[in-house]
Amino acid sequence: MQNYKEKSRRIDGLLGVGVEPNYPGSDETKTELAPFFRYIVRDKYNNRYAIYPLGISGSFDLSDNLNFSVQLEYEVWRWRECRI
Repeated sequence: MQNYKEKSRRIDGLLGVGVEPNYPGSDETKTELAPFFRYIVRDKYNNRYAIYPLGISGSFDLSDNLNFSVQLEYEVWRWRECRI
């Protein structure tokens, strides 16, 4: 396992860029910046878990040379398309 000297809990910021069609089937795209903060927790086995406004993620060291990462996200505006 890798030995990180970082704190077991921290808050940091990210800046993402998204490119998507203007509307379904469109050839024209729009680009958006997505700044947000995330809360990261590291356990005693050096696994990292993050919680942020658009989802959750986990990063697990399986060996010195192998890491497994999982990320679950949702799209903020998709909820408007759901109808009951």
